Amino acid sequence: MSWGVANPDVYRQQARAKAIENATQQAASLAQGFKAKLGPVYSIRYHVANYQPMPVARMYKAASDAPENSAAQTYEQQSIHFDDQVDVVFELQRNAAQ
Repeated sequence: MSWGVANPDVYRQQARAKAIENATQQAASLAQGFKAKLGPVYSIRYHVANYQPMPVARMYKAASDAPENSAAQTYEQQSIHFDDQVDVVFELQRNAAQ
């Protein structure tokens, strides 16, 4: 049995866009901490990540009079994760005072 979503490419694109946004925000924050500004992108490394369904085992009791050695077990899809990773290196702009 396999789990999935309709149109997984839409979710992959959304995950990629969020990864790019996150990488840019982190780089800008770090540069600001060092009193610098981001320059152009020097390099990009993209890690392709596939989504993985995460089934979770759940135990259910059918009834109070059910035999103790036979618990009903079922798998319930809790969530599907789409992960993406982007490593980007920015050049730093030179300060005019240097």
